[in-house]
Amino acid sequence: MRSLAPLGSGTKGARLLAQLRRARILSSEMRMRRRGLLITFEGGDGTGKSTQIALLALALRKKSRRVFITREPGGTALGEQVRKILLSGSAIHPRSELLLFEASRAELVESVLRPKLQKGNVVLCDRFEDSSLAYQGLVRGLGLALAKSANHLATGGLKSDFIVLLDTQRSETSRRRLKKRGKMDRFESERASFHRRVRQAYLKLAKTDRRFHIYPAELSKDEIHARIWRDIQRLL
Repeated sequence: MRSLAPLGSGTKGARLLAQLRRARILSSEMRMRRRGLLITFEGGDGTGKSTQIALLALALRKKSRRVFITREPGGTALGEQVRKILLSGSAIHPRSELLLFEASRAELVESVLRPKLQKGNVVLCDRFEDSSLAYQGLVRGLGLALAKSANHLATGGLKSDFIVLLDTQRSETSRRRLKKRGKMDRFESERASFHRRVRQAYLKLAKTDRRFHIYPAELSKDEIHARIWRDIQRLL
């Protein structure tokens, strides 16, 4: 009995292998489009997250991608009510602060993020779970373990595909941007030392998570966008 030749031997076998590889790549791309992408924007206050979200949304729509923009805390009726509490001038205990963020996050994930992602949208979210790791876990001192557990409960395991971290060493530049908006909220009004600790917390998180992509916020908005867009296109 003649033995069968290995699948990859000969011209026909090579063609078949190439077709199988292309089919797997196409299948992977189709799954990516079906499930959508979650791109989150992190960084201290006044680093230009809203500006970069708007620019990225415009670029994605030009590529015929469906885009949905949302924010934390907020994005739902419940979330917007929680936002008012969290950003008001009243002092809040760190544990209460964390739990309020997680309540808003859980509602956003189940009511907005999962449905939008399942429909193939590219979701751009102004802050997500990494904000709680930085602000409540590290800066407020609750610890990463506690913050990660709370995050997992709220998100049900949903993770960002790509994290934009806008980083600046110039706290005064950020502060001037915030003052231009008018009255500053509870977080924005914190001392300069608080904002320096927030920056260090984000940089610490970025060292151990490959989803983070750091962009210097001191650059022009167009240069920052060009760098973000270059990196994002690898996912599309």
